[in-house]
This record gives sequence, structure tokens and C-alpha cells, in this order.
Amino acid sequence: MGSLIDPDSKKARPDAIEMRDANTVVLKLSKSAISIIPAMTDCPALIVHRGFDPATATLSQAPIGTGPFELTAHETGVRASARKRPDGSWWGSNVHLDGIDWIDYRTETAPHASRRLGERPLRYSR
Repeated sequence: MGSLIDPDSKKARPDAIEMRDANTVVLKLSKSAISIIPAMTDCPALIVHRGFDPATATLSQAPIGTGPFELTAHETGVRASARKRPDGSWWGSNVHLDGIDWIDYRTETAPHASRRLGERPLRYSR
């Protein structure tokens, strides 16, 4: 992302991002950056709303989102929960899940125990 960022402000350069139309964004890099696509799409990528201010709150304290779910709980290294927005819809369409819970299973045996309890573990490896 460094090829989009102004080193003084630590934010995107004024000329770095152009919105051509409702479906097209043009990125103007200051130097070549082969990693720009993975940097925006990989799991640890953090692209936040322009109104988010990390000086006043963490993302888990003041989440701003446009998706179908709202962050309802977050404990670093333990768990996170998201629930369907109260009106049940968002700009994409109706959502059929009530919510999602993420539990950080720190041991190899914990996922097996979770299956016995009827939970469906999701595995992520780096």
C-alpha cells in the first residue's frame, strides 16, 4: 500500500485513488507494487471507512461498516461475533444468516471437541 500513501500524512495521496464510475476505481501508484492486489484482498488486510479515526477508538470499539453484519463482540485472541443488521437487509440484498461467531481454537484438539458440541469449525492457515 506504500505506493498509494503520502509519507507525511500517512494517508492516501490526493491523486492516488480515482473513482471513474460506480464500479471502477483507478489506483495511481507512485512506484510499481506487485503486492497491491494481495494487500487489499488478503485476510489481514484492513481497509476502513474514511470516517474511522484510530486516534479516538479501535476498530472493535467503533466499527463502521456497510455490509450485512454488525460487530457485536470482540475479544482479541478469544472470539468475535457479528449479527445481522436489525432491519435484516443491506444494500446488497437480504441476508439469510442470523450471525457469525468466531472462536480462536488455540489447540489442535479443540476443533474436534467443538464438533462433538455441534459447532462447525472453520480452519484458516497462514
